[in-house]
Amino acid sequence: MVYITIGTKAQLIKMVCVMREGAHIGLNYNSILTGQHHETMEYIIKKFVLPEPNYVLSKGTDASTIKMAYQWCMKCLALGLTNSRSIFQNDRNGIVFVYVDTASTLLGGLLAKASGLKVGHVETALRSFNLLHPFPEELTCLATFQLCAYFFCPTERDAENINKYRGAKYVTGGNMLYYAVWFAVNAPMRLNCQVFSDEYGVVGIHRFQNIFNKKRLESIYDINTDVEYNFTLIFVLHRTTEHKLKQYGLYQRIENI
Repeated sequence: MVYITIGTKAQLIKMVCVMREGAHIGLNYNSILTGQHHETMEYIIKKFVLPEPNYVLSKGTDASTIKMAYQWCMKCLALGLTNSRSIFQNDRNGIVFVYVDTASTLLGGLLAKASGLKVGHVETALRSFNLLHPFPEELTCLATFQLCAYFFCPTERDAENINKYRGAKYVTGGNMLYYAVWFAVNAPMRLNCQVFSDEYGVVGIHRFQNIFNKKRLESIYDINTDVEYNFTLIFVLHRTTEHKLKQYGLYQRIENI
């Protein structure tokens, strides 16, 4: 059996093509939501015509603070270890796919190894070689590498980044975000959102080192303000980003851009 562990909205969107293609070729897989992100996950699942998740580790609001993220992580780890038999159906020969570099990536890998399953890391080996940038994503990747039996790397250069790690390496030659955009454009679905006729840009700010640093967040705001003079910007506002913008007194300024 194949298991796909998803934690965040971005992970779900980027793994859509894998899940849809798996269903298309008759691959029997189970999807597991960790609950790292909860809001809008159901909406994304319906819009991309995906089956309902087979297991949800945690339900509630998105973890928008460090304290909430820590509590969520400990809760999921405890629940995952306690209920591993029902999550993985007593399987000992399956593979658990995890994606890139979030807390859910490492969580899925740990639960898989604890249950005797193999771990496959999708879009892996994207290294910065700086432990603090991006933080904690680089550390998450390094920890996940230790758990993996299979590495699915976008390019040959990425594969070279993990030569010292044991496990089979596969070069996919693809970019998951590109495939997700392609699928969204070509899929028979309709998204209820405003599309501007003039030129516009899409902005997403969510990296830990960006939103937990007031000076850097203000700098990003200033850059976007300059860009706004040339064309419209659409902000994709994550719950954690919204929380920090309000804490730093920047939320109202963003609304006025």
